Amino acid sequence: MNETQGRNIVEFFILPFLRRNATDAGCVSSANSSTEWLLKNFGPFAQFMNLTYLLTINAHFDPLETLVYQSSVQKVELMVVDLPGLPQKEVIINSVFDHLLVSPVDRGLPDVLNNLILISQRTVIQCSSLTLIFKRLILALPFLPSDMQTLVFQTTRELKKNAVTGCSLPEPPTCLITPVNATSACSGVNSNETLLSTGLVSAPCIIDLQRYACSSLTGFTAENLTGLLKCQLSSNSTYSKEIWKLLFIKTNNVLDGALSIFSSSVANKSQPIRGDVVSQVLDVIGELRLERITPDQWSDVAFINMLLGSYLKPFLPFVSPSLLQCTSSKNLSCQTYQHILAEFRLMNETQGRNIVEFFILPFLRRNATDAGCVSSANSSTEWLLKNFGPFAQFMNLTYLLSINAHFDPLETLVYLSSVQKVELMVVDLPGLPQKEVIINSVFDHLLVSPVDRGLPDVLNNLILISQRTVIQCSSLTLIFKRLNLALPFLPSDIMNLVFHTTGELKKNAVTGCSLPEPPTCPITPMNGKCI
Repeated sequence: MNETQGRNIVEFFILPFLRRNATDAGCVSSANSSTEWLLKNFGPFAQFMNLTYLLTINAHFDPLETLVYQSSVQKVELMVVDLPGLPQKEVIINSVFDHLLVSPVDRGLPDVLNNLILISQRTVIQCSSLTLIFKRLILALPFLPSDMQTLVFQTTRELKKNAVTGCSLPEPPTCLITPVNATSACSGVNSNETLLSTGLVSAPCIIDLQRYACSSLTGFTAENLTGLLKCQLSSNSTYSKEIWKLLFIKTNNVLDGALSIFSSSVANKSQPIRGDVVSQVLDVIGELRLERITPDQWSDVAFINMLLGSYLKPFLPFVSPSLLQCTSSKNLSCQTYQHILAEFRLMNETQGRNIVEFFILPFLRRNATDAGCVSSANSSTEWLLKNFGPFAQFMNLTYLLSINAHFDPLETLVYLSSVQKVELMVVDLPGLPQKEVIINSVFDHLLVSPVDRGLPDVLNNLILISQRTVIQCSSLTLIFKRLNLALPFLPSDIMNLVFHTTGELKKNAVTGCSLPEPPTCPITPMNGKCI
């Protein structure tokens, strides 16, 4: 069954029947509870109903009783829309989050968060409801896996943008602290010391990690902890941050040694690891170790270098957004910030965007004497490389200019992505030369080596941006002129792409924009002099 079929069954069969003028309209008397009524009269098609309609059919329907059968859209509607006959929003929002947080993935917390963002873009959510939602999300943060923490940070940021003016919402903590309750964590756990010792000698991961965490671990050595880390961080097992934190608290005296041994095996690639688990473990290590670093140490390049070299460097690709954000809030100097950034390697787009969003931007936007670390560089190229490195491609130029008003993108063309080059040509950016100078500079750069310097990607991105926004006719005219002039010098495949691009740009151009026609038969110029 697809969505269209489901909606048709609701619209043309279920609703006409349940809304009929009958003795038992809505078949309300056929059920003893809201859950029974929903399942009998809507079945799997309930997900295509909004709650307002359900309440008009059955005024006694209680959505809070049927949360397990509701879609993510319906859960969001329940939290943000005023529905008749229901408890106060505090009761509703707490009930929804109590339900979701039993198992955030299985019960659809990510979909709920995405739908919250969508509805906030279409309608104004009451500030009081948003405040309650923020409070529950902030309380949940320490218990969520890293990818879901990222989604919570992004959700709260988007909801703030769309909130009504004057709505003061709670700030998520910069550094998360995982609560540990050893009594509840170890309830019902058999921590037989002899069994643990046997397990350590033979194979550490034969025994559940929770049993280690709930033991006194007398005589536990750095080598023992290293063995445990090696098997756990490469296995399919998953444990909460609370269990890892409890384990590390109990092995605190050998933790640094174990991490040093373990990181050596990771660095020489003799130890396979699961990035998602490492990210979670790193968060706990960050709580226990990074918080002990003094403000003076955070600004000391030599100390930071020692810290990275001792055991953290191999783990940097797996650092979570929450730990990145926490680190960026410390008393880093521009020099130590740049030193840490230089240790990161671009792994993939998600990691790159996380480093920009949770480490680079929070640090460079801070209120400091040298905000943006502008004084630490003598040119735009040096500033871009020192402060963004390979992650500059995930920034739009508007943001770069807001951080450094003296930044000159034309000086850094070789480091700009195709998207950024297109932005440079078609978006009005403050403090830059006229578009003719910009467009000519970009094409002069691209045509030195059209393939190597990404002309095809620039053309494809020009088409994409023309589909989303109106490009000024004057800018399009300049682009067409440069493309027409370049045609005779381009290989046939790129020449075909130019024809396709100009055709698409014409379709999307503002009405009345008369653009130059490409030549019907391009002529390759010849220089008659013998060389």
